[in-house]
Amino acid sequence: MASGGKLVAWSGSLDCKLLLYSTCKITKAGIGGPLVDFDGNFIGMNFYDPKLGTPAVSCNDIVDILECFKEKWTGGVDSLSNPNGVGGGGVQGDCCVRLNWWPVPRPY
Repeated sequence: MASGGKLVAWSGSLDCKLLLYSTCKITKAGIGGPLVDFDGNFIGMNFYDPKLGTPAVSCNDIVDILECFKEKWTGGVDSLSNPNGVGGGGVQGDCCVRLNWWPVPRPY
């Protein structure tokens, strides 16, 4: 299902400086779906927030995040800097000291 909107300057309450926000209203089925412009260009990947618009990660940041998985992590699974045990310990440009996470809504 498509939804119209525009990118907005809003920091949100989620602890990730890499998120974009749009005024598009999507359902839970849209989580992980593409955010595209009116010309069909891929802008990023949608997440879900029922309160205000839709948070998304830009396509450039997605590439950077995926690059982190190319490196083998040797810091141990219990490391606070990288709890999943993969990647290089963080994403360049996101200076967050807390873990980047946000709640995933319960399924329908």
